[in-house]
Amino acid sequence: MRAPFKPIEIAAISQGSRCETRLGQLNLYLGDIHTMFLTPVKSHGLDAGCNFHIALGLCSIIGGLSRVLNPKLGDGPAFKQLIRDHLGKYWPGPSQGWLDIGTAAETFYTDLRNPLVHALGTDEPDPRGRQLRCDIIVGKWGEFTPQDISHVEQLSAWPDAVPVLANDPGRNKPKVILSGLYWLVRRAASDLFSDPNFRSIANSGGTGGQQHNVEESLGASTRQIYPGGFDPKVNSGE
Repeated sequence: MRAPFKPIEIAAISQGSRCETRLGQLNLYLGDIHTMFLTPVKSHGLDAGCNFHIALGLCSIIGGLSRVLNPKLGDGPAFKQLIRDHLGKYWPGPSQGWLDIGTAAETFYTDLRNPLVHALGTDEPDPRGRQLRCDIIVGKWGEFTPQDISHVEQLSAWPDAVPVLANDPGRNKPKVILSGLYWLVRRAASDLFSDPNFRSIANSGGTGGQQHNVEESLGASTRQIYPGGFDPKVNSGE
């Protein structure tokens, strides 16, 4: 039997604080993504693998954290800076077969996040005429074993031998391993919420604008529906 989702828990976060609300919303996202890693379940007629939605959810978390951390930067620069500064701490680099972190940050924003958000994952221009390059292979596991997302959540380090983003030589395109990206995003988020300076920012209020969607504010206005503390029933339909 697979283990249940393991939420991020930070004892130093004050109960009832805005920071606790944001961490609770983050755990809702991670819990959904954890569940999508269990697909497909063909015995129940669930044939879809949910890879695009896993990718989109992880990009939304990166975007939300980046807006809390750098509210005055534009979406793209903040997104890419968070990848360089925080995912980059656990990124081995080209000597291990990984794309370098600067290229990775650009690839995740330009080739993964933008086409999924604006163009249904296609190369078609968005309504403002911007050409969106969708040129990336998306898979859950690659060479990683065991293929068990609960095992990934228990890892102290992602293995260097399984690049999270590398060029696929057969198709001459970058390939992302979503289980590895999930580990990196969880680790970066845990690091940030463990940092008292980030907690102070997360408790301070706004995100530099009036909008309050999840990607921009990690649920800054959701206290009524999620008062804090992870409860899997909140998002299970029970």
